[in-house]
Amino acid sequence: MILSQQLASSGAAVFLVLFAVAASYMDVKKRIVSNFLNLAGFQTASLLFFAWADVSPETIASYGGFVLAVFLFSVALYQLGAWAGGDAKYFTSLLSFYPLFHPPSLLTVPAVFLLAAAFFLPVLAILHWKKLFSLRKQFFEIAGAALSSSASLAPASAGFAVGIAFFSSAVARLYDSTIYAVLFSVALAIAYSLFGRKIPKLVLALLFVPALALDWQLAVYALVLSFLFAFVVSFLAPAFGVVSSKILTFEVPVSRLEEGMIPAETVFVEGGKAQAWKPGLPGLSRIAELAKSPQALSGGLAEASRRLIDLPRGRVVADALKARGLSAGEIAELKRLKIAGLKIKESVAFAPMISAGFAAALVLLP
Repeated sequence: MILSQQLASSGAAVFLVLFAVAASYMDVKKRIVSNFLNLAGFQTASLLFFAWADVSPETIASYGGFVLAVFLFSVALYQLGAWAGGDAKYFTSLLSFYPLFHPPSLLTVPAVFLLAAAFFLPVLAILHWKKLFSLRKQFFEIAGAALSSSASLAPASAGFAVGIAFFSSAVARLYDSTIYAVLFSVALAIAYSLFGRKIPKLVLALLFVPALALDWQLAVYALVLSFLFAFVVSFLAPAFGVVSSKILTFEVPVSRLEEGMIPAETVFVEGGKAQAWKPGLPGLSRIAELAKSPQALSGGLAEASRRLIDLPRGRVVADALKARGLSAGEIAELKRLKIAGLKIKESVAFAPMISAGFAAALVLLP
């Protein structure tokens, strides 16, 4: 222990404010949070944590496991299209400060996300209330489906979370080490993600009964949070798709393209012709199809990877996956290819909402 907890927390608070303000300002002005800033934030948080905490395999596993969980959560939302890659990196860097103020738990990450979403939705509603009102029927349908799925998933998720907490603590006491508890929790989470859908929802819901017996207060808290998180995710992903395609995406003639505009579609050149490409997630069906295709596997790792995630083969001119603005060279290339227009997405600064959600979590969460 190099620093006292009070000194480490004070230093973290000062840097955290500067980091959040700088990232939010950069995102508002340029719609980007630089990798350098995200890396500096993560490194500072890690150095302050290990300067205060006793460096041991248990603390390394605990802190590393939390940061890994945040990163995987951020990447999952990125794959769902909820935010860009820079937002996922910033969310991970920002939450790496959390253990300096409060002991993290399995519920910390989704709770911070929920609070950030609570700040984002009013901002979006104020900026585009007329267009959102015109799409109210679609949003009500999405909300109804999200309520139904959340109500069926929440008891099982809450029971599973309490069960993990109980059995992990038992494993930690049995082996006198938190490393085994972390590994046990990860193994249970993987098993649940792989086989949970195959188990009837009613059977999964019965997990909530022993959770009530173990710790009814934690079980009720986990139930409410699980329901809210399941609803937000179930609603946000399809709703954001509607907002992105019908409000935040618009067609711009190539002659009016400007540097910094973010493409909403990927354009690549193959055989001398420009083509639009739509991303396809791997999924188990694509993996199974690839495994049964000797032709794909015979092409080596690069060809198998390309087929797995369905990347365009040709030269990419405008890349929607990078979530960055068009360059002057790319605009000139699009004009040379005589493309009539390009779909552009209106970028939203998520960093201020993420920062506000994190600040609210520090105050509200135990």
